[in-house]
Amino acid sequence: MNLKFIGKLSVLLFANLLVKPLYIFGVEVEVQNIVGAEAYGQYLSLLNLTIIFSTILDFGVNNFHNQKISQYPKQLNQRFLPTLSLKLGLSWIYAIAVFICALMLGYSSFQLKLLAIILLNQIFLSIIIYNRSTLSALQFFKLDSIASILDKLLMIFIIGGAVWYGNKEFSIINFAWGQTLAYAIALAITSFFVLFRNQYIKKLKLNFKWEQYKKILKSSMPFALLAVLMGLYTRIDGIMLERMLNDNGYQAGVYAAGFRILDGVNQFALLIGYWLLSYFSKLYKEKRILEIKDLTSKLSVLIILGACSIAGFCWIYKVDIMQYLYTEATVEYSLVFGWLMWALPSMALLYVVGTLLTAVGELRLLNSIALVGVVLNLLLNFILIPRLGAWGAAIATVITQSLVIVVKSFYVWKFLKRFG
Repeated sequence: MNLKFIGKLSVLLFANLLVKPLYIFGVEVEVQNIVGAEAYGQYLSLLNLTIIFSTILDFGVNNFHNQKISQYPKQLNQRFLPTLSLKLGLSWIYAIAVFICALMLGYSSFQLKLLAIILLNQIFLSIIIYNRSTLSALQFFKLDSIASILDKLLMIFIIGGAVWYGNKEFSIINFAWGQTLAYAIALAITSFFVLFRNQYIKKLKLNFKWEQYKKILKSSMPFALLAVLMGLYTRIDGIMLERMLNDNGYQAGVYAAGFRILDGVNQFALLIGYWLLSYFSKLYKEKRILEIKDLTSKLSVLIILGACSIAGFCWIYKVDIMQYLYTEATVEYSLVFGWLMWALPSMALLYVVGTLLTAVGELRLLNSIALVGVVLNLLLNFILIPRLGAWGAAIATVITQSLVIVVKSFYVWKFLKRFG
């Protein structure tokens, strides 16, 4: 295993381990305690809606950009600015599509106002991630480590300052605006890293050339489809809970309380996958298959052991954890949280096996598997949510994620077996 890569990855994980748990447990949890499960449940529903549609905003460009620049860094000067201008154009289409869907789903005027702020946040975040994909593709891992925690660090100071110092009138709208300010500052700083600490970019100029855009969109299409399908079977639960149940978002809020922790812990696996995409792509181009095999097997074992240990701990102490974190916590909170955490091993391992399949170009296979995941998740949610509420959605998540990772792991095993 490449010790230099592992060392840099350890720095990234350590930095995130310091910052992101503080944001999740010190800021987000406190916000939900102040605004209540219903208000936060509505926020989760709207956030998930924007995430599902975020494929329009990204259209697979980030992963495609990361893969290509990792292999051909000298192409950055030709690719970076045209792709950025394309993303800015896609932002308008994205916002219109989300608002049309929200109107069709019957969200209230207050919810639409909140949605507008969340949309702006997602656009800022998308460009931040694009900047980070450039940094990691060029193997600027130290800068990427800083960029990976920057937005959350700013939110700790901006939002945490408001909720920790006695502002009991703090609302879900204030929370969304606080995120906007943090994302705007992080966007300015990461843009500086890319534009002024990078020898490959010569001149800042946005080019609007349709032929060039068509080429980028065509190449990014498989990545975009994969993002849509994975977003659906991972994020549709919160929307279905809020829309299917007439409880003003309460069950969605219960689900959010547990999913927040699952998603927060899974962010560390996501960071590994984020770096692995550029690293696997580079190794595959150089035909260093044995290194890929070694790295895949060792990281998979470490992730499975770590994720199962965390899930088991959370299951045993689910009641204590929920009662400690949430003032409104009930037995239902604990049950939903305990079940959701058993999706962690599958979701975390995905960032190794799924990333490898992406790096070697198996997009058609990945999209086929993801489509099966969407159908299964929707079917399970339609059956279980009316009967079991948030607990039903948690069961659907565990089943779907487990099936998807088993199938993807089988195909990774077949791919690696070809090389002995």
